[in-house]
Amino acid sequence: MPPFDETRKAFFPFEASPTCTVRAVDADALYEVFDKLTGEVFTPMTDLGLAPYQMPPDNLAETWNVHTERFVFYNAQNRPIGWSLSEQREPDTLFMVWTGILPEHQNQGVYSSFLRHYLNYARALGYARVTSNHMVNNRRVLVAKLKAGFVASGMTLDERWGAMIWLTCHLDDDMAAIFRTAFSLETYE
Repeated sequence: MPPFDETRKAFFPFEASPTCTVRAVDADALYEVFDKLTGEVFTPMTDLGLAPYQMPPDNLAETWNVHTERFVFYNAQNRPIGWSLSEQREPDTLFMVWTGILPEHQNQGVYSSFLRHYLNYARALGYARVTSNHMVNNRRVLVAKLKAGFVASGMTLDERWGAMIWLTCHLDDDMAAIFRTAFSLETYE
């Protein structure tokens, strides 16, 4: 059995709200939902003046990740209403690649509930930090992440994704304290 299966079974499926269940899925199931719902959740990148997404060559895509997590959000009628994809970027870092929830299911606490559960899951897997990046005007997600304990850890400009804010949630208390000490303006009074 792959190393994370037992831990995953202890955390998922997860009831994010009375009308939403999040389940771990395989790559085919995730991408089927992703392909079906993306246009309903996000403005196409090319409509924002950004470069279209291009899949990496197979030889690079196959060697990129050691660990990937895939989840689909289902409503009470068992219809997909969203997804979440994460991948290991460093030995101790899980990167939240992309999460989307249909607009009619947003602002109901589903994402915030999932995020709290997801962070506990990542901690149980042994990760020291979870990172993500978001368009600078994606206020709802930025606020949800900040409330969940993420901190701004960088910014980047990218022709494919636009202006992005990098966020980090330190799951290791010692690392969180070191980050606060190193980057707190309070120490420069």
